[in-house]
Amino acid sequence: MEDVDIAVVGLGAVGTALARAIERDGSQRSLTLYSRRPAAARRLGDELGRATVTADLAEVAGAANLVILCARDDELADRAQDLADAATPATNAVLLHTSGFFGADVLAPAARAGWQTGAMHPLHSFRGASGHDLDRTSFTIEGTGRASVLAHQLVRALGGKSLELRDGPASRARYHAAAVLLSNGLVALFDTASEVFGAAVEGSEDARREALWNLLVPGSVEGLLTGPAEDALTGPISRGDASVVSGHLRALAGEPELSELYRRLSLRMVEIARRGDRAKPADLDTIAELLSRPPPTA
Repeated sequence: MEDVDIAVVGLGAVGTALARAIERDGSQRSLTLYSRRPAAARRLGDELGRATVTADLAEVAGAANLVILCARDDELADRAQDLADAATPATNAVLLHTSGFFGADVLAPAARAGWQTGAMHPLHSFRGASGHDLDRTSFTIEGTGRASVLAHQLVRALGGKSLELRDGPASRARYHAAAVLLSNGLVALFDTASEVFGAAVEGSEDARREALWNLLVPGSVEGLLTGPAEDALTGPISRGDASVVSGHLRALAGEPELSELYRRLSLRMVEIARRGDRAKPADLDTIAELLSRPPPTA
């Protein structure tokens, strides 16, 4: 990307990680940093060394032919308008955003001002602004013409992989919902399981968290990484053990929300188990019928 001048606008967790990865790659001609929090931009600029820091969007438009906009989903259109109002872009200048939910159309204010627009969403869990290695990260890319070309080039330069969404109006929303279910849903599920576990097991919260996370989660993740879900599934439903499932339901009967969550997830486990060959179909039918009954009283 020797002929590309890149600017990162917005230096939260995503923007900071991208700026660091771009600087490490070093194949761009220049890197400019912009944040509405100038102190944050200066700190990152000092860390990276070669990057230029600016508090002027007009300077961003003048310095870069590839701008990566990292902003909250509900602020993207406004930030695109700010950039459009700041200055006329150079010929064939590209503006990409990093949202997983919105497509390129959210940048319409900038497109009307002459920017070629697109989206480049890193499928990565960002917590805080440090310690994120984007090597081998998958990026979902949207855009046409030069926007698509530069997005793919940048992903390759960062050591990532490109994903293309299927055609259809709901594909992007479904893609993002899937990512949220896995990444954020895992946090919610772990928190829920910790609550149930803590009501049954003595010990400190840290000790209980370690027991759950260090012993249970890695085995499940390893199974999912090495084979299909039906091979990774363990526990009573994978064996067709209806008596254990019935006991779980009785234990959770006094907590309707937990009981409902258990039922819905367990029904999905039944469908996964049906794809395998460890449980008898009749036993899985029994479990499905148990899970579909009205909740028992405690």
